[in-house]
Amino acid sequence: MIEHACILAGGRGTRMLGSTEEQPKTLMKIGGAFLLDHILVHLAQSGVRRVSIAGGYKIDELARQGFDQERHGLALQLVDTGLDTNTAGRVLAMREQIGGQPFLLCWSDAVSNIDFTAMCAQHLADSAMLTLAAVHPPQRFGALQLTGNKVTHYAEKQRQSDHWVSGGYFVVNPEVLQLISGAESSWEHDVLTPISERGALHAYRHDGEWQCMDMQTEWHYLNQLIEQGNAFWPLATNEQTATGIGQ
Repeated sequence: MIEHACILAGGRGTRMLGSTEEQPKTLMKIGGAFLLDHILVHLAQSGVRRVSIAGGYKIDELARQGFDQERHGLALQLVDTGLDTNTAGRVLAMREQIGGQPFLLCWSDAVSNIDFTAMCAQHLADSAMLTLAAVHPPQRFGALQLTGNKVTHYAEKQRQSDHWVSGGYFVVNPEVLQLISGAESSWEHDVLTPISERGALHAYRHDGEWQCMDMQTEWHYLNQLIEQGNAFWPLATNEQTATGIGQ
């Protein structure tokens, strides 16, 4: 298992409206624990030992909450990657922490039950340069089947099992950083696109659960899952958030 992970946690989270004006989206609470803690617990349970967190917007709040010290059995390092740095630029800003070994890269706006151990094993077995987690996106609206003016079938919102999207989790070889020119570089445009065009982008197919948290409705949905006892991801508890110990 790859033991180093990098988390991008420097964005403004503008689609969350007023919820991120006083704190970064990663510090919004789900079930009483920070979103970032849920992600860290998942990584810790997967065998990761060291995490570099790319901060930017409200980075002082992340430090104030203890995300610059050991937490959940993980050695954390909070790296200031700039206020308006683009996604790939934030990765490049952590090149010193990344060093010369493959690493896990995680966006900080989703939870899942992805098997990171299996994903890393596939990456190494494929001798891939970059592997992304391909997930089934949840459908945002119910689906209608129409015959003339009549609704003949109504389906509640569900996963789109015939569609694949990037889940925001990647296994990356350090030579990928050579594609990143600077702070303005985009992960999607300047990294994923050219690597896919050369046929070197691999996918780990995750048929399990995944849910992003881009909007208020999705935040409410994740809290509802916990309240109903239906959370599908490794949970951080209030006690773990307070102590930073996730055993």
